[in-house]
Amino acid sequence: MKDKKLLTLVVIIGLILVLAVSSLMAACAKPAPAPAPAKPIELTYQHQLAAAPGSVPGLIADTYAKMVSERSGGRIKITTYPGGVLVAKVPEYIDATIGGLCDISTAVVIYYAARMPLTNVTQLPVPGGIVPPFGKCGDSAWQLYKKFPEIRAEWPDLKVLSLPPFSLASVHTVDKPVRRMEDLKGLKIRAPGGALGAAVKALGAIPVSGSMAELYGMLEKGVAEGATINYEGCKSVRLAELLHNHTFGVHLNHHVWFVIMSQDKWNSLPADVQKVLDECAEELVAAADKIWLDFEQEAKDFTFSGEFDPQEHIFLPPEEIARWDAVLAPIRDKWVADVEAKGLPGKKVLDEWMRLVKEQRKK
Repeated sequence: MKDKKLLTLVVIIGLILVLAVSSLMAACAKPAPAPAPAKPIELTYQHQLAAAPGSVPGLIADTYAKMVSERSGGRIKITTYPGGVLVAKVPEYIDATIGGLCDISTAVVIYYAARMPLTNVTQLPVPGGIVPPFGKCGDSAWQLYKKFPEIRAEWPDLKVLSLPPFSLASVHTVDKPVRRMEDLKGLKIRAPGGALGAAVKALGAIPVSGSMAELYGMLEKGVAEGATINYEGCKSVRLAELLHNHTFGVHLNHHVWFVIMSQDKWNSLPADVQKVLDECAEELVAAADKIWLDFEQEAKDFTFSGEFDPQEHIFLPPEEIARWDAVLAPIRDKWVADVEAKGLPGKKVLDEWMRLVKEQRKK
């Protein structure tokens, strides 16, 4: 009997010791490591201007990157680069994006007039002038892209995320103020080419080509005596040091930016990531309109700060705007004829473009 009680006692003591040791081991054991955070999807974004990363192109790119990061909760990280870092020249941006040198790129469509003639309806002069003081762009180009499949067909192998607005080109000169069309006669005016170059020529000036990066030197050396730009360039690349007369009023063209990604890159992304990129790109149109309007006023204030005097802002009267409009009308007629000769709906696209622009003037 005594042996049985002793055996029972030993078993109980053994169980107690086992439980105690188990508890002690559990208390000393390290907690299981937390799962590592998922690595963000990283995208590169090349925008246009090398000389001024803080200019409107850079602000638009940075705004989109921030919107996407916040909307995705940090899952998508976009790194922006000023012009020339990932892709050397602006006319190479589209092919470089398709080829994978960058994931996203932004530049003005005027550099691709031959490649996408319908999209470049935005570069044509529109009669009726602009809304003072600078004009307004809005979402006209984005609406046009959505409406016409023929325009969308001009962007093969690409996902067009957005066509945000930038600005309307006006005439800025070094020495001679332009108050009448006759004041342009014989002046060498920098224009990127295409319809804008044709407009400068029709008005009596001599169009000279050159990039924004080259423009300061062109003006300094007298290669150009003026340019078709906006106040943005007067600040971002300090053209206010050389340009002293700023003539507004005529709708010479409508700068439009593209924000694109290669279709292959787009297809490789998860559906929820695509959704974020699309949503933010849609909102970028309105954001970009505000960015450039705010920056344009800021750049005008910079130009007229007193540091670069004398400066003059000239807004043409209605009768003078009408004279310029009459001279510029044949440019639109020729564009329609050239585009329709290629079997494209030039007249329909132009009519809709002018309707959209005139709607913007009412807002």
